[in-house]
Order: sequence, then structure tokens, then C-alpha cells
Amino acid sequence: MPARRSTSPSRTTPPDLATTDLDDEDGGWVTEIAVDVARSSTRLTPVGGARVGSVSHPPSSIVGEGGGEMTQQTQQYATAAERLLADAEAEVAGRVEAGEMTADQAAVYLEQVAGGLAFTEQRADNTVDAYARSWAQFEAFCAKAGVEALPASPTAVLAFFEWLRERGKLALVDGKWEPTGQPLHPSTIGSYVAAIASKHVETLAPDPFTDPALRGVVGAWAKKVRKKSDNPEKSSGLLRDQLRQVVAGFDTPDPVTVRDRALAALTDADPACSPAFLASLVAWDQAVEWLPGGGVRLIGRSSKGNRKVVELPDPDATVRLRAWFKINPAGPIWPGNKTAERAAAGAAAALSDRAIPAAAARGRAAAAAGVDTAGPEAARNAAAICLGWWAALRASEAAAITFGDVTPTPYLDSAGQPRIGLTVLIGSSKTDQEGGGVEVALPERPDDPGICPRRRWEAWVEQARVLLGLAPGEPIPANTPAFFRLNRGALNGGEAKAMAPQAFSPMLRTAAQAVLGKPDARPLGTAVHRRLSWHGLRRGFATQATNDGVAITRVAQHGRWKNVATVALYNVTTNPLAFGAAAQVPAADPVPATIDTEALAAENAALRAELDALRHQNGG
Repeated sequence: MPARRSTSPSRTTPPDLATTDLDDEDGGWVTEIAVDVARSSTRLTPVGGARVGSVSHPPSSIVGEGGGEMTQQTQQYATAAERLLADAEAEVAGRVEAGEMTADQAAVYLEQVAGGLAFTEQRADNTVDAYARSWAQFEAFCAKAGVEALPASPTAVLAFFEWLRERGKLALVDGKWEPTGQPLHPSTIGSYVAAIASKHVETLAPDPFTDPALRGVVGAWAKKVRKKSDNPEKSSGLLRDQLRQVVAGFDTPDPVTVRDRALAALTDADPACSPAFLASLVAWDQAVEWLPGGGVRLIGRSSKGNRKVVELPDPDATVRLRAWFKINPAGPIWPGNKTAERAAAGAAAALSDRAIPAAAARGRAAAAAGVDTAGPEAARNAAAICLGWWAALRASEAAAITFGDVTPTPYLDSAGQPRIGLTVLIGSSKTDQEGGGVEVALPERPDDPGICPRRRWEAWVEQARVLLGLAPGEPIPANTPAFFRLNRGALNGGEAKAMAPQAFSPMLRTAAQAVLGKPDARPLGTAVHRRLSWHGLRRGFATQATNDGVAITRVAQHGRWKNVATVALYNVTTNPLAFGAAAQVPAADPVPATIDTEALAAENAALRAELDALRHQNGG
């Protein structure tokens, strides 16, 4: 087997699938498994016009990228797609030779066959990448052990899983993945099983997992790992109350936006507030005087260095400047965007006269759009988390949504009141690889405006218009990613690029820890911890919905779960001591009340006497 090129570990790759050192203690053969196998995978190029697995052309040597030859056995188990394409090439060659097809027709036909094979790939890209990484580890292990990986024998698979058991989980230490001493999670074991089995099915090789003994051993080993795991804690979903707290954390004022709006108000109030003059305002106690009538007096320097005083009676300028003073009462009046970092580096912390016009322009655009001072990043993250929870979005789905996929939709609620909700079109997902698309309805939440998906979305749309350089009310291009990166390209009117799916979990974890506390503090028990990921939104929505009495079938349809049993796993009672099954069972059968026969007889006698008296009065 050709040696693989060493690849540095990726920080975004799960440790159990990342670069792994397979060297043994005596300094034997070492291999490093490339994180991105797709980049270094072998291209099957027939030598001398031979066709791989073709009926008309027997297998022959195949050259890979490194120039080494693949074995006859590897050729024999080429993928089914490669075999179909090879048969098509052989058929075309015969027809061209017989004069039944022209060269142009042959080229078009083969291109169509190749396109059809590519189109029929139904697996998600993340699944393909994960299978490739898992298979690469198994292939490297077999190469070290001196056994064949394809087809693999049941004993080779058993030896590989024993190596996994001894290695356990990995953690990134000083740029290298090191064993942690903790066992692998059963789901990780299952991913390796699926990858190895999938490779054999795709290549029509005998599947080692058809051996009953192997299937039994793997299952038993998974149960043992699950029992011995010293870290059984799973990521909990964010429930509605926790979601409300996390999203509310984004409503704090954004200092940069408040500063920019103050600069815009000053420059618009008086032309004398030039960039050079504003940059000369150094300290609040020396440069700013609040006037009794509600105005403000600014004391600074002109562009020539002369003392200059500007009085502003404009109320908007005063209000904006006071709002900025409340946030930034000390230090430079106009600090840069990263004051702490610049100060630590010994650089000037204040905005220069060249940077002030751009800051004022951003503030002016924000004011024209009517956006608040929460800041674009806070608005984007709050909208993403709200839509992610209510629509039960996967990270890949959230990253793929565009502004054209989210449509405000008027409707009448159950009480007949007019409302405006959102309709989110999910073009393709893990369970919809054909891209048929599904629309998810998100109703307005007037009773809970803090986590109302429509209100959070509209707040982000206004901020996005400012960032993209659009006029107030101007529609955002439909193909613009709904949640794009806030980089210089976007801020300067460049192409907006979607956030990577891997970026959503850290964003959610940072926001949750800022409000609910670090994992070590655990103010809410195990609600938020290190393993909190974007999947916690899907899990939290499913748990909340089922606990609130929503039918599991409706929850599965809304969240695009194909298997209703998956949703049932999330139907966990939030407070089992108060509302669990045991709490619903009475402590004992109710004791029937005892009947006082003597009192009952006395009451009947009194009623009879009263009835006799009434009859006597009526002459009865």
C-alpha cells in the first residue's frame, strides 16, 4: 500500500476521527491518517486503456496519485459507480469501432453517464467525509498489521476494534491528538462499523459484519464501553426558559454601534464637528461640558492645533453622546474597536481622524435603517438561535438557508387574530438528500416577544441591510446567506459568505456560558456544559414540545425526523420529581368515608316531621 502523506491535525475534526499515530513502542511502522481523505484519495486511472472491472477488459494495474500501483485485489473491488462507468466506456468503444456511434456521440454519452452517477449520490457530504476518515484509520491499521483491508476478514475487524478500545478517546494537546484514557462512546463505535460496512457494500466486497460472531462481539463490546464510561453525561437540550435567557443576553448594547451613532449625530448636527476636531477630544472631563438646557459643549483643537469650542443644542446629538458616555465613562472618548488588544500591544487606543468618517457612516446607516444598538453580531446570533430552536434546524441546514428562503407569512391564529409568522424553506437536509425541500412554519409569538422568531429575524434583516450597503426597506438579494460571516468583505459591501456549519456550535456555547455560567460553575445543574452543541436546540425543542403535549408524530414531521422513535428519546420529563411517572401514581388507595347511621336516621326523622307539619297546615 502506498505510504500516505503526513497531514497536520484539523482543529475542527472530531478527535476520534482525526490524525492518529499508529506507531508501536518499538519504533515500528508509523502512519498518519490524513484528516481530509478526499484530498489525498487515489484516482483510478486505467493503464493502457484497460477498464476497471469491465466484462470486455480484464482488470489490470491502476496508477494512483503517488505513482504506485494498486493491487489486483484493490482493482477487483472498485466501486460500483466506477464499474458502471467502465462498462459504459467499454460499450462505447465497441460501438465506435463498429461504426454505430460517432466520437462526439460517445463523448456526450459518457459525460451524461458520469453526471447521472454523480447525481445519484444520496449521502450527505458530512457523512461521506466521516466515512472516509473512519475508513482511512481502518485501512492504515490493516496496513500496519499486514492484513487486507478490502475485503476485510472478521478477525481483522476484531483486531481493529481492540486497538480502538486500547486507544480510547483523543484530545488535542499542543497541536497533536493524544489519548485521554477515556473509552470511546458507543455512537463512535457505530460510525466505524457503518464506514467499514459501507465501503464493502459500495465495492461489492464480502461484508465482514455478516458473520454472526462478529456482530455479537461488537454489540457486546459497545455495551461494555457504555457501562464503563466515566463520562456518561450527554449534551442536554436547551428548553424554552433557558432559550429565553440565552437570547436575552444579546440585547445588551453593542459599544461599537453606540459609538458610531454618536459620531454620526455629532457630525450631522454641526459641520464644525470635523474628523480632526472630534479626534482631538481626548478625555471626558476636559473636552465635554453638559449644558443646563440639554445641550453640550465640546472643547478640542482645530486641524491647525488651535483651541476650538463647539456648542450643540441638538437634542439627538446630546442623547447619543450621553448614551455613549454611559457605556464608556473612562478612557479615550473614541476608542478603537479592539481597545484592550491594542492597548496591550502598546498601540494607540483612540480612533484617528481618518477612521472617524467611516465609523460615522456606519452609524448614519444604522440610524437610517432604524436598527437598535444591540449590534449586528448580536442580532445575527439571536436570530440564528431563535430560528434554530423553533425550526429544529441542523447546523448544516442553518448554514445553507438564504434570505430568499425565509418569508414573512400573514395568517389568522386559533383565536382569529391576524398574525405574521415565518415560512422557512429548507432546500435539502440530512434526511432530504434529493433536495425536494420542505417548508417549516414558525408562528408569531406575541406572548413571548423575546424569543419570537419573526421579531428576531426582522431585527437581523435591518442590521444586514446596513452591513450590505442597502437602503432602508430595500430587499436583500434572495441568494444571500441568511447567516453570513461578519468579516471585512461583508462590512465593505463585498460578497457575503455563509457561516460554516462548524461555527454554529461554538457560537451557541459561548452565548449560553455567558448567561448561564461556565461548565464548572453549573448554576443550573447539568443544563449547560462543555458538550453543548447546536444539536441542543433540536433536542431542546423536541423535549419541550413533547412535554407540552404535542403529538410525537407532529414533532417528528416539524423537525424532519424520519424515525418517530428518535423523537421519543427526547421525551424526557424536565422535573421528574414533580411530574414524572412515579409522581403521578397515588401513594395509596383513597379511604372511603364512614357513614354515621345514627345522624342519618335523626335527619330523616326531622324531615318527616317537617313534611307532616306542612300537610296539616294544608288540610291534608
